[in-house]
Amino acid sequence: MSIKSKSTFTPSKTVYNTLYQAFREYFVAIVVLLLFGFSGRFLLLYNSKIIAKTLDQSDVITHELLQSLVLKLIVVLTLSFIMATFYRIFISRLSSYAISKIYDETTYRVSRFPLSFFDHQPAGKITSRFSSDYGNLFRLFGGPLAEFFSIIFDVISIVIITILIHPLFIIPLALSMVCFYGILKYNQDQLRQARSEVSILRAPSVSHFSETVQGATNIKLAGSSAQFIARFNHLDQIFVNAKKTVFKRVFVFSTQLNIMSFCLFLLNGFLSIYLMNKNIIGIGQVSIVLSYTFLATQALQMFFEWFSQFDEAMIGVQRMDEYIRLPIEDGALLPAYAQFKTGQPQESKNAASKQEHSEINNLYIHDLSLKYSSQAQPTLKHLTLNIQQGQKVGIIGKTGSGKSSLISAIMKLYPYSSGSISINGNHSMDLEYYRSHFAVVSQDTFFIQGSLRENIDLFNLYSDEEVIETLARVGIGLNLSYRIHERGVNLSFGEKQLISLARCLLKDAPFIILDEATANIDPDSEAILTETMETVLKNKTQIIVAHRLVTIEKCDLLVWIDQGDIKKMGPAQEVLEAFRTSG
Repeated sequence: MSIKSKSTFTPSKTVYNTLYQAFREYFVAIVVLLLFGFSGRFLLLYNSKIIAKTLDQSDVITHELLQSLVLKLIVVLTLSFIMATFYRIFISRLSSYAISKIYDETTYRVSRFPLSFFDHQPAGKITSRFSSDYGNLFRLFGGPLAEFFSIIFDVISIVIITILIHPLFIIPLALSMVCFYGILKYNQDQLRQARSEVSILRAPSVSHFSETVQGATNIKLAGSSAQFIARFNHLDQIFVNAKKTVFKRVFVFSTQLNIMSFCLFLLNGFLSIYLMNKNIIGIGQVSIVLSYTFLATQALQMFFEWFSQFDEAMIGVQRMDEYIRLPIEDGALLPAYAQFKTGQPQESKNAASKQEHSEINNLYIHDLSLKYSSQAQPTLKHLTLNIQQGQKVGIIGKTGSGKSSLISAIMKLYPYSSGSISINGNHSMDLEYYRSHFAVVSQDTFFIQGSLRENIDLFNLYSDEEVIETLARVGIGLNLSYRIHERGVNLSFGEKQLISLARCLLKDAPFIILDEATANIDPDSEAILTETMETVLKNKTQIIVAHRLVTIEKCDLLVWIDQGDIKKMGPAQEVLEAFRTSG
């Protein structure tokens, strides 16, 4: 597998704007540091030139002269070292801060993407943005940026000092820079193409590996481990081959730069011999020219190699910038501290914290239609439902009827095709505050690798006493320090549901959604859930989706959904009778 394309990567205008927004806060400080660093480097190199000239012009080299020169050299070296250290530390720190902003901004926005985005994006592709792409970006624009500017300092300083020794040296330097640039342009398209392929081909192997880890149990049960390993090896080999292509291109490029560096050294060497034979410069200055020529060739080579990697970093910026520019969920707000201006809604920096939930009168769903993609058939069709405060509402229907879609719609996980959902008649509530009115117990319970306390109270909002009391109410006898493994694999399904219920109780939201909460759990756990629903949650507005009809027999209102619309709605026994006789 290989990606063939005649086009090469060209960063969009927004990419440079993203870099500007990342660095703009530190721009003045960086300029001052650059001047500081350049002064220190130039001072060091120019001092060597002065020493060489002094030695050439002295008829007799006395002990006092050497002592004076050595002392001067020590002072200059010390000063230069202090200036260079100060420059490197602070410019590396500032550039790292700036690049971290891109990562942070991307995170802010990805966490607010609509669920439809994740439905169509492989996990490996998203992971690649936050790992390899950001890694490439940081390797070039983070800490190493100080090294890049140091290279520029060296090149500028060496060019100035070498010309001061004799203007003729400008000729080989100018010729070499033109040749270096020509070599870069000659190899640039091939390097761009190869690095772009690597960036693209990394995602499938990462995605497949992630899927293999997540589905390890099912893969083993199916006896398919060998097939999954073989597929991973295949995808990884494609990626490795692409990396080998990059290494070959880089090797050819570096070899050409080395040859050019050697040619520059020879040209300056012959020119130095000519000028020395004419008694225009002395042996000290010749040694400086040749030493600086070597330094210049190394610096120029590093400079152009850095630029050859520039595209790789810019690909990373481009790919992260794409996420920064994507629209977030309808009704969602970016945090007030988000700094990148993209025209998307943002919390006011002076906004007060969210108030406690006021008394809830109703949840009103009006003429709601929902479909998951532009090509798909609607899963909900002009559905209208008014849920009153304190009601216990059951949702029934056959598989694929639209029950889960209704819950997704209520939680505003997908944009509506038409219609609206409001609480107390408020249609413009920001999304985060809207969702804070709901607590959900579903079949798919989220767990982190950590203690039971960390999994119950994910954001450490409650005291130990409150958590312990809640655990006792749902019948969980585990210690707060009990370690839960990744994805909760060391918990039974019933324990997972009870932990989800405990989170629900702690949140104390006005609306409780139980989406197949009693499916596949043991009788004891089901009894606890049922009792909690009838006692602790009796004053809450409950929305219950269940296959087990016994679970919803005591509901105040039963809604039968068929093919995305309400077929019948009314008292539980009346709707259940019609549902059972329908077959």
